[in-house]
Amino acid sequence: MLVTNADSYYKGTASKKILDPVLGKELFINDGDSWKRQRRLMQPAFHSKRIETYAQTMVNYALDLANVWQDNQLG
Repeated sequence: MLVTNADSYYKGTASKKILDPVLGKELFINDGDSWKRQRRLMQPAFHSKRIETYAQTMVNYALDLANVWQDNQLG
């Protein structure tokens, strides 16, 4: 959707007014050519090989959190 049809999707004016002072012109609220440039810069972070490493990190954090929850329930 955002790869082949990105020009059809624009962020709302209200969202931009609220978020722009906090976030600036970043990927989440940006549009047009500026968004395309930012997206290209971010794209390597979402390559399948990178996602694999993120997935393992997320699993590790989830397991750590589950252990903390279990420890708290026993105490």
